[in-house]
Order: sequence, then structure tokens, then C-alpha cells
Amino acid sequence: MTTIGLGVAILVVLALMVGLAIRRMNAKPQAAPPPVAGAQTPQPAPAANYNTMIVREGTAIADAKIEGGLLILRTTNDEADEVMTFDPKSGQLLARITLKKSDAQ
Repeated sequence: MTTIGLGVAILVVLALMVGLAIRRMNAKPQAAPPPVAGAQTPQPAPAANYNTMIVREGTAIADAKIEGGLLILRTTNDEADEVMTFDPKSGQLLARITLKKSDAQ
């Protein structure tokens, strides 16, 4: 009697496993869950951009500040003063103004 009961239990378990496998294969894929309000998807970090600016010997940086999202750099030397405007994100030189000093004698 126990042998018949165990045989029936094995057949029931096999039938359930086959039924679940068939059900899983025919199931429609679920859509991705909606994004959480206020959550942002991670963005890859931008590539580092290191720019080099070569200045003439004897030139000193007199002032550097950021205004309106732009880097304003003022340099001075014996011959002229310069004001340069850079985009700090790209490092691109946007404008350069040279103010030559007069020959005071």
C-alpha cells in the first residue's frame, strides 16, 4: 500500500513540475517596474579634460574667478595685461583681451 501511495505522490509531483514548466514558457515577459519618482539613472563620469596653458616668462596670474559659469583669468607682465575667459567644463578659451602698457618715460 505504501508503494502505491509513494508512486502516486511521485506522479503528482512530476505532473506539477511539467505543468509549471509549461506555464513558465508561455508566460508573457513582465514590463520593467516604473521608475521611482525623483530617482535618476546613473550617468557615466565624463572623461577627464586636462588643458595646459603656457604663459610667457615673467607673466603672473593677477586674478582668477568664476562668474556666470565662466572662468575669468587676468594675467600681468611688464609689457601687457591680459584678460582671458574660459569655459571650465571644456577648457576652451572663449575670449582674450590684451591691454598693452604704454611706454611711460
